[in-house]
Amino acid sequence: MIVAQTHYDTDRILLSFVISFLGAYMATSLCEQLRAYYIRNHEKNFLIMAKWIVLIGVSLGGIGIWSMHFIGMSALSLEHGRVDIHYNIAISIASLIIVIFTSICGVLVSSFDPMFTKTKGEILEMFITDTSQLSLSEIRKMKNTKLFWIISTNSLHYLLLGGLIEGSGVCIMHYIGMEAMAFGGKIEWNAGIVSASIVIALVASSAAFWILFRLLSLFPNRESLRLSCSFVMAVAVCGMHYTGMAAATMSYDTADSTNFGAAEYMHQSYSFHPVLIAVLLTLAFITIVLLEDLRKLVNKPTGCSQRAKLYLDHNAIMSNESHKPSQKSAFSLKLGFRSRESSNKVASIATTPTFDSAENSKQLLTVTSKSSEEV
Repeated sequence: MIVAQTHYDTDRILLSFVISFLGAYMATSLCEQLRAYYIRNHEKNFLIMAKWIVLIGVSLGGIGIWSMHFIGMSALSLEHGRVDIHYNIAISIASLIIVIFTSICGVLVSSFDPMFTKTKGEILEMFITDTSQLSLSEIRKMKNTKLFWIISTNSLHYLLLGGLIEGSGVCIMHYIGMEAMAFGGKIEWNAGIVSASIVIALVASSAAFWILFRLLSLFPNRESLRLSCSFVMAVAVCGMHYTGMAAATMSYDTADSTNFGAAEYMHQSYSFHPVLIAVLLTLAFITIVLLEDLRKLVNKPTGCSQRAKLYLDHNAIMSNESHKPSQKSAFSLKLGFRSRESSNKVASIATTPTFDSAENSKQLLTVTSKSSEEV
């Protein structure tokens, strides 16, 4: 057996990272659509929820992980191409099904995070505590960074479990995909480097899910968080993949006469373009789905927009008022929350099915003035 010299095409390595990033970014956008559906609809439609979750699994697992793997593998050559590489088609398809399934499971588990289905205001209200537990001086000394840390790190068990499932899916897919590799030789693995690749996948996947399901729930308008989430997920996939490849020592036998021309095998040179075309078609399809959902949202009756504007105007009025001490809570005093009763009245006015602009505006002003007098 001769130890094969491995060589990598730098351009295809970069392309594999871009593909992984695009898959993760598309999954992030779909996940936000799922969250918006959770928030907008009290009565959930199972088929609609399943549609979003399956599309997330296809984007993250099929494009971000599986396609990245095989495009990354196309960058590999043994002995400068003198040793042919083939892939078992059945095993490769099995690895695709497995990684899509684990991605769906990871996203589904993480979607149970208590903050994922709530607005920013509802998230903050979840952590309101009784003012009797803290003195006024302690409340005033509490920094926004401490509040952020409390909120962003509370009840992480769903996110950690989902991240571990996703990271495990990355590892399982990679090593099953490597089993599909046939080149008339064998692969020996360095246990230490393999362990490092698994740790990279688990840690980076968990970090990406924390950004996706927790930070984006707190700051949904920050594009930097979407890019960060996609970048970290791409690092998880590519970091695991190329670290795992570094753990492999490939040896081949020049006398091996195995027939890899059979129907169950595909030559490496024939796998690159079909995978790339499949990625582009899938991205195009998912983009169409996202645009269709956006059109439905934009074409809603104008009354909804008027109610939303009225509610936002109320929030602007409340935020400009003086912050006087109340007996609500530490977070209420720090973040300027008004009484829940007044907020509920405003919400009920803003969401009245039969919207009368003049009448509801009068009611809103009355509630706002009462709230100011209470505070």
